[in-house]
Amino acid sequence: VQGLTQLKLFNATCTELKQIAKISDDFRHATLDVLKIAFLSSFALEFLATISVALVAVIIGFRLFFGTLDFATGFVVLLLAPEFYLPLRQLG
Repeated sequence: VQGLTQLKLFNATCTELKQIAKISDDFRHATLDVLKIAFLSSFALEFLATISVALVAVIIGFRLFFGTLDFATGFVVLLLAPEFYLPLRQLG
């Protein structure tokens, strides 16, 4: 605002507007690149934790089906599996 009269006197408003637009566009691209990486890493960690809990559930199911695991133990392990992967989800 302080240099507005000088910009108007020298007809430099158009070039300064273009410069400000370029700087803000570069900042927008940099911000979106950071957000893209953040969302991608968050998705990967969440996906890994979900697949791991599902794999534990499938293994418990097969062990229950073949009789090598009793129901109470399998149920407790299945309840504790999401808690085991909670730090991974919180990291994401």
